[in-house]
Amino acid sequence: MHRRLRIFLVTIISILFLSNLSISATRERIRIDEFFLRTHLTELKNPRLMIATDIKDKDEREGYRDLGYSFIIEGDFNKDGYTDFAIVGKYDGPFPNKSFFVAVLSVRGAKVSVDFLRKITGHDRAFLCLEPGHRVHVENIDQRFDVIVVAMELWTDYAWAIAWDGKKYIETECEY
Repeated sequence: MHRRLRIFLVTIISILFLSNLSISATRERIRIDEFFLRTHLTELKNPRLMIATDIKDKDEREGYRDLGYSFIIEGDFNKDGYTDFAIVGKYDGPFPNKSFFVAVLSVRGAKVSVDFLRKITGHDRAFLCLEPGHRVHVENIDQRFDVIVVAMELWTDYAWAIAWDGKKYIETECEY
């Protein structure tokens, strides 16, 4: 009897210990910096985070956070249970100071995958905002998605959106 109780207790303690390890591993903070971007966005030359000083317009520089915009958004955009990051940044592209990218990276433990990457030229800035349950027109059907809104400038109705459709990330225009 004591042997069965001991095995039962060891099993319970082991399960609790291992589940605690997996919980702490998923809560580990990922540091998104230039080293991280260079390591994972290998098709971009010198990728770097967009920062507030990249915004030339004083009103936009002072107001983008008040409107709910950011340069990095963390969430579970593809609903797989792992952390995803939407990032807007700059890179050394064909137009100096007017080449930026939008990427969605998924982090599964130590593995990082680039699930979406779009290079954009001709603009000097972009802003990100997460909109849960936003109505998006895709393939002639209005659908609701948790969308990542990408705006090239503030105080405009026009933006484009990135959304997970269940299989892949899609891009679409949206009014915001």
